Amino acid sequence: MSNLITVLEYVIAGVGMGLFYFGGLWATLQNLDKRTHPYLLLVSSFLIRVVILLVSLVLIIQLDWFALLGGLIGFFSIRFLLVYLINPNYSHN
Repeated sequence: MSNLITVLEYVIAGVGMGLFYFGGLWATLQNLDKRTHPYLLLVSSFLIRVVILLVSLVLIIQLDWFALLGGLIGFFSIRFLLVYLINPNYSHN
């Protein structure tokens, strides 16, 4: 039972990383038309999101490979969920 709780903690951490990364991407894309230099917003947002994501993954992988697996499952689950919520007709052909 303890292992299941630990795995759920890693998945929840991955969900948090996914929400931060993809939520930041969504917010960036929503604000592009309001900027005079949108490429600066794109580049800075990308760098901030990637650095924070990589630091989080490095911290998780130091715990255990199982922690990394749980974190990645949570991260990509949020990605697929958000794609579906934004465009339910999207299909992966």
